[in-house]
Amino acid sequence: MKKTLVTVALAVVTLSAGSALAQFNNATANANASARVIAAITLSSPIGLNFGDVVAGASLGTVSVDFGGARTAGGGTTLGSGTGVSAAVFNVSGFGGATYVIQLPSSPIALGTMTVDTFIGSKGLASTLTAGGTDSFTVGATLHVAASQAPGSYSGTFPVTVTYN
Repeated sequence: MKKTLVTVALAVVTLSAGSALAQFNNATANANASARVIAAITLSSPIGLNFGDVVAGASLGTVSVDFGGARTAGGGTTLGSGTGVSAAVFNVSGFGGATYVIQLPSSPIALGTMTVDTFIGSKGLASTLTAGGTDSFTVGATLHVAASQAPGSYSGTFPVTVTYN
């Protein structure tokens, strides 16, 4: 009987020592946390997209203004006066040296009963702000003119979005 008590006593001492070591076996480390606050990206459009005067024909036609401001006609449409023709101009400002993504409309927009689509930008789909935090780009598109489109002034808006990359 003495032999059994000694074995049980040793087992209790061994378990107690193991528990005590486990309680003191830990480590702590600190990590750095940081943040940089930058200027919000902004976008303005001081000059809109202007297709100029258009003469509708007996069949469907188009007028395209490229991002450089040059225009062409196709189909049943011919060009009238080019006074005021322009690609849209967009000015971007934000954190100097930052890159940004340009999102042009992916769906046609309406100018009354006509539509505008195939938007194209001078910077493609991305650009970089100068060290001073500015940049600009232009946007052209294609106007779809209905056969015998009624004379009048037509206007609408289209969205362009810029986002830091």
